[in-house]
Amino acid sequence: MVEFPSSAVAMWGGAFVFFNVLLTRLSVPIPAVPVLLFAGSAIAAGTLSFWPLLCAAVLGALMGDGVWFTASRLYGRKLIGVLGQMLPAVAAM
Repeated sequence: MVEFPSSAVAMWGGAFVFFNVLLTRLSVPIPAVPVLLFAGSAIAAGTLSFWPLLCAAVLGALMGDGVWFTASRLYGRKLIGVLGQMLPAVAAM
């Protein structure tokens, strides 16, 4: 089993959860669930606090969704056109 130093988890846990959720919501293909499960186990072990971690995850999700919302408001038709052209190329892979 992999063990992380509790000081590193306590210091960087919230930031890691924030950036992981943010990148996931920005459509970077990385999984968020394993990080959130690890954070939950750290909360249960008493290494991390629940409320700051919840705020970090929610803030990361809201910021990522806000970027896509703003992009669609400003560049809606062009963005759909570009994503529509990329979809057949990705499906052929």
